[in-house]
Order: sequence, then C-alpha cells, then structure tokens
Amino acid sequence: MFSSKLSASVVAVWVVVLLCIAETGEGRNMEPSTLDRLNNAKAKRQVFDASCKGIYDRELFSQLERVCEDCYNLYRKPVVATECRRECYTTEVFESCLRDLMMHDLINEYKEKAYMVAGKK
Repeated sequence: MFSSKLSASVVAVWVVVLLCIAETGEGRNMEPSTLDRLNNAKAKRQVFDASCKGIYDRELFSQLERVCEDCYNLYRKPVVATECRRECYTTEVFESCLRDLMMHDLINEYKEKAYMVAGKK
C-alpha cells in the first residue's frame, strides 16, 4: 500500500516532531534558580529611556514594558510598540493598549505608574 519512501518520510517527520517536543520541554526541567537567573539577565539588558526623569524602579518599568510587548504581539506592528513606549508610556497609545488588552480596571493604576516613571504629576 505505502511505498518505502513514504514510510521513511512519515518516520522522519515523527522524529523531527519528537525532537521539537523534547527541545521545548527542556526549560521546564530547569531548576527555579536557573530560570530566575535567566530572567534577571534579560531584565538587566532591557533598555530604559533616559528621557524618563521620574523614579527608576526595574519592576515598575518591567510592568509598563510588558504592556507594550503584549500590545505589539497583539498587532505585530512595530509602530504600536514604538508609540506605546513614547514619552515614557504616557501617550494615548499606551492607554489604548491597556484597553485592547482588556485591562480596563487597571488603566488608572498603570497611568499612575507611567507618570511616576516619566516624572510627571
């Protein structure tokens, strides 16, 4: 019924699929301390806008940054990410991103955080 070439192709596809599954599952087997170090290393590499004259709190900045990253992932348009971050997260685009991400109940909280980072009142 099946030719040997087709059977070999099916086996090859399964091998690739299993290798991909094994490779992606590797991060779940890491010790928590290793995952923490990797996350901290990534956070240290993040660029902070020097024009933001407010307080510098890495956790606060990370929360604001995550909104823009999620918004970018929603639309996949670089202009969304750029405009979201502009003026230290105090633009209408940032607020629109919060709405688009269905974070309606957190808009005032995140705007307050953005103003703290921007140094505005």
